[in-house]
Amino acid sequence: MPSYEVKYRDKSGSIRKANLYRQNEGELREYVASRSSELISIKTLEKRRDRSTSKRTSRVCLHEFTALLSMLLSSSLSARDALAVVQQVAERKDVQLLSRRVLDCIDKGSSFQEALVSEIADIPPVDEGLVKIGGRTGELAQVYGRLTGFLDEQKKIRDAFSGAMIYPIIILVVVVGGMIGLSVYALPKLLAIFSELGGAARDNLARSLANAQAVSYAVGILFFTVVVAYICISAIRKKNEAFAQKIDKVVIRIPLIGDIFALRSMLDFTFAMESLTKGGISLDEALLEASGAVSNQFIAEGILRVREAVRKGSALSTACSSSGAFKPDVSQWIAGGERTGH
Repeated sequence: MPSYEVKYRDKSGSIRKANLYRQNEGELREYVASRSSELISIKTLEKRRDRSTSKRTSRVCLHEFTALLSMLLSSSLSARDALAVVQQVAERKDVQLLSRRVLDCIDKGSSFQEALVSEIADIPPVDEGLVKIGGRTGELAQVYGRLTGFLDEQKKIRDAFSGAMIYPIIILVVVVGGMIGLSVYALPKLLAIFSELGGAARDNLARSLANAQAVSYAVGILFFTVVVAYICISAIRKKNEAFAQKIDKVVIRIPLIGDIFALRSMLDFTFAMESLTKGGISLDEALLEASGAVSNQFIAEGILRVREAVRKGSALSTACSSSGAFKPDVSQWIAGGERTGH
């Protein structure tokens, strides 16, 4: 009996996810409706190998692995031959080992997609979806070419963001360190000197020292609280999907920073949609796969709402506009594409 991953909104409004066995999607829809819940998405689960022994793959390793495969596949090599060459020519040891592990899986009878999923424990959903489409359509070389371009653009955005944040972080560290050093080392030394002199100077310096120490402690406590809060929120976000959606919704509402995160999510979404639809995938399936390519859970949930609206007969631009997860200009671009047929 087929296995499905079902995402739905229960009576209380919470988003739930469950793996269910049913004969077909019709039975799943009836089951969700019988629980007075709103269906969000259905995804067929494929049999996968056990990933417990697979290693996590760094972003740099995956990028180089993808770029080398793209170059070799475009030279009309088969996937297996391309992997064998990557194993020989890659400069990084982790890329060589990854190629060897994937190649071993293929030699044992796995398909290229199954081998990747098995050996890359944290393979991005868009990579997995595109490899699946490339294998289905016979355009694996074209898919890897687009995927390499996408990873290059993502790296440029990450580098630009990191470069923009380095200077403010350095200034913050210097200011906090200077305040702590001033209150802990410099001012007590001055107080000891002026204590020998007595008078108003000593009293004024003592008050200044007390104020500086209070401010330093407050800044230190605030900094420590922010760091701990970030760690806790990140941990909860990974385990609680409803919480992740709320946090991600807040993040994209933050001026400037929110625009950067929203832009990255839209880049992921548009790339996935372009690649999937060019591969001959239906709009319904492309929206489902594209939702997994977006890191912001609020926008990903919005894409699934768009999918449900499209399945009910709404135009894609109308569904995006009413989802609440897309900026107005994105909906306008999509509407323009619908009118021109592009």
